[in-house]
Amino acid sequence: MGFAKYAPFQGGDLKTRNWCATGMFALGVLLTGGPASASGYIMPPELLDQIRIGVTTSKQVAEILGPPASIAAFPRRGVVTWEYTTLEAFNKKKTEISVEIDGNGVVRNIIKTIPYGP
Repeated sequence: MGFAKYAPFQGGDLKTRNWCATGMFALGVLLTGGPASASGYIMPPELLDQIRIGVTTSKQVAEILGPPASIAAFPRRGVVTWEYTTLEAFNKKKTEISVEIDGNGVVRNIIKTIPYGP
């Protein structure tokens, strides 16, 4: 028998382990909070400028922006999105920010959306 039978992440592929590690890290961020935001609100919005596509890791995103408001997985695309909200200085409108993180834990894309309406 032994310990190996009960060890987490024993066997399986690397991609599955990366997703599990990213998910566990995200859960930890949500439970402990972050320095820059409360419940996914980015304050000040200039913090987003520190995130570099293809360079910044999920751990660094959590350190810079704090915990996201929500996390959604898109397995077919191979990404997890972390959702944030901020208030853009130029138009004073709420802006929704989606930070896409790939299976390696690196930022793949940042999408800014300004909801239509008041």
